[in-house]
Amino acid sequence: MNRISIIITLSLLFVTTSCSSPKQKLAHSNSGGNGGNPEVNSINQCFHLKNRERNSCLNNFYPEDNLNIMIYPYSGATIKLAGRKSSIEKKELNLQKVDRLMLYIDISNVRLPIKCNIKEATLTKENMNLVLDVEVSNLKKSLILTDKEDKTLLDYTIKR
Repeated sequence: MNRISIIITLSLLFVTTSCSSPKQKLAHSNSGGNGGNPEVNSINQCFHLKNRERNSCLNNFYPEDNLNIMIYPYSGATIKLAGRKSSIEKKELNLQKVDRLMLYIDISNVRLPIKCNIKEATLTKENMNLVLDVEVSNLKKSLILTDKEDKTLLDYTIKR
């Protein structure tokens, strides 16, 4: 039984990572390559993948040509929100030549629900990870996330 499950797993891995080529440009990555993950049903699952696999996975959700997506943090790690006033996540994001912004956030230490000052932003929660997805054209001067008690958790200044 153990041998059968290994064979099935390896077969599925091979089939799912060799299906399509990326059509979009990701602002954090210069690498191209082949791959795809058609079985991924949540954009959050793409962030558990590495480099080319993540790019291919995102192509399933955004198959448009010449779409520039900035993923922050670039490394694939999460932004860890502390939920304390002294630990507000602050940063300035330069979004020149970027069409879409995606933030990968760890929300394990905050009071839910999370609210965003941008109405058009999509917040997708899976376990204790949250993906914030927003078109850059919808961003004003700042991007602010607050918790259940309206405490500021994240405050990013937008530069264009």
